[in-house]
Amino acid sequence: LFWNSMAPFEKEHIVKALSFELSLVETKEVRLRMLENLTKINEVLAAQIGLAIGEELPNSKGEPSGTADSASEIEVLAAAESPTSASGGLQKTSGLSQAQGQPQSPTGRKIAILTGKGSFTKCIQTMQEKLAAQGAMGVVVGPHIGEIAGDKGGFEARKTYANSSSVHFDGIYIPGGENIDALKKMGDARKFIDEAYKHGKPIAASSEGVKLAKTSEMAGQNDGNAPGVFLAADGNALSVCEDLINGVAQHRYRDRKDVAAIAA
Repeated sequence: LFWNSMAPFEKEHIVKALSFELSLVETKEVRLRMLENLTKINEVLAAQIGLAIGEELPNSKGEPSGTADSASEIEVLAAAESPTSASGGLQKTSGLSQAQGQPQSPTGRKIAILTGKGSFTKCIQTMQEKLAAQGAMGVVVGPHIGEIAGDKGGFEARKTYANSSSVHFDGIYIPGGENIDALKKMGDARKFIDEAYKHGKPIAASSEGVKLAKTSEMAGQNDGNAPGVFLAADGNALSVCEDLINGVAQHRYRDRKDVAAIAA
């Protein structure tokens, strides 16, 4: 019942967790006994775990995907259900999954706004105002905390590239400005983007911010044209505000291809 109630990506996370634990077991006989027990829960579950411990089973498909979500493996697991002995023949139930049936809303989400000296102040303010109106928060990340000089007035950075990372946020916005050339040379800033992309989080950029987005490894995946990536090279920050808010409401984009190739 628990397995059947999981969303497809949650099933994949279960596969990854069990694959990690079993790969640390040094005695092969123990690994095989555990794999046999897992087969009784679900054959596809056991088959995908088998790939990670070098024991390919008849239902095994694809290759181990490491730490990254795999759209192809999620697809394989989507239809993997098991018979249940629950009362009334119940196959699944609400409340067990952290994803199924949850509201799609930007409320409570936190967005990192990647900035530096010379960033477009108006774009930052617009994004923060639009997010706040939807119950979300735009947190400025800069090379240092405190006041940073923008193109037209200053703005305050609450986080830095050194003391935070994409895992603390639900999405990213990159405004334009003369700071972009400096950020292109900052590995921490590019890693911020790459991690968010790899983890399926929405990413928006406008004006020169698009150039930074395309400097990251994300650009190697269809030139950044992927689900949940919103680029406005013409500088229309307002349009990507709406796109990002809608994207954050969906939370994650787990159908991005080839994310395992990104070193983040």
